[in-house]
Amino acid sequence: MIEINLLGEEYKGKKSVSHSLKFEKIKFIFFVVIIIEIAALLFYTISMNGKINNLTKQKEELSGVKREVLMLNSKIKQTKLMVKTIKNLDNNRNLDTYILKDVANAIPEGLWLTSLSKKGGIISISGNSFTPESIAQYMTNLSNTKLIQKVWFSNRGLYKSKTDGKEIYSFYITAKLK
Repeated sequence: MIEINLLGEEYKGKKSVSHSLKFEKIKFIFFVVIIIEIAALLFYTISMNGKINNLTKQKEELSGVKREVLMLNSKIKQTKLMVKTIKNLDNNRNLDTYILKDVANAIPEGLWLTSLSKKGGIISISGNSFTPESIAQYMTNLSNTKLIQKVWFSNRGLYKSKTDGKEIYSFYITAKLK
């Protein structure tokens, strides 16, 4: 193929120079874009590493706080248990006081107690009387209290003895609390 240059020699040189200039500009722009992207990625990586370090420090601080919170929750549970135990002891102490009051108020004339004990919901009472009727009255009075459910003679029951010429009736009774 024959090529004819109608524009002259000057134009022919400029055309090849302009193509090479365009190619050089594209290479330069491409190189600049790659440098900018690398710089942006480097900046992003550095900032993310900084954030990761900050979050790691916060995590360590919060793990210490978490341990403290767990210890405080444990202490709160222990304290609540202690308060509950103290309230139960206080209530039981008051209950024992009311039981003793009922047992004492139920005593008729001519009867006296020699021992009183409580195990769980059972009360054991022993005493003496001048008449068996006062013992029966005492058992009835105990049955009518708010705290005692049932009253009966224990295994030792009731027996009669003489002291200084007087008849004394000794009794052993058991009462169940409500």
